[in-house]
Amino acid sequence: MSTRQTARAAILVAATCVAAQISVPLPLGVPFTLQPLAVILTALLLPPGAASAAMGAYVLLGAAGLPVFAGFASGVHVILGPSGGFLLAYPLAAAAISALAGPRAGFARGLLAAAAGLVVIYGLGAAVMAAYLHWGLVRAATYLAVTFLALDAAKAVLAAQLAPRVRRGMGA
Repeated sequence: MSTRQTARAAILVAATCVAAQISVPLPLGVPFTLQPLAVILTALLLPPGAASAAMGAYVLLGAAGLPVFAGFASGVHVILGPSGGFLLAYPLAAAAISALAGPRAGFARGLLAAAAGLVVIYGLGAAVMAAYLHWGLVRAATYLAVTFLALDAAKAVLAAQLAPRVRRGMGA
């Protein structure tokens, strides 16, 4: 990763930390946050390896004890909890979105890539949530879709709209 990419990745990790704090606690331990917006935006602004590394760094910072997860939470216990699948999915989703979108994706391609990334996030998120709550996968996926999908779709649209502007602002 170049110095410029490293600096961009660091800024986007910081943005993800802030986005996590814009949080509404919900029953069952999975809060509403702006993290998916930050993950998608990171993926649309960085190449796949850098996007994945940035989101991996975010997860590692929280696991190491820095209060970067929703509600200023931290620690491995968060990753092992009901929202852990989402956190673990972020590096994978960022790589997938970035690879599908390409380096200079416009709105439509960025939105399609973001939708694919949400499938990754929801898939791993539902799997871990189902295991944690002793639910079936269909029940967990249904709960997540009903609770979060409309808002996450709006975040994907916003990220796809913002990415070209932010890219220009970052001199990319």
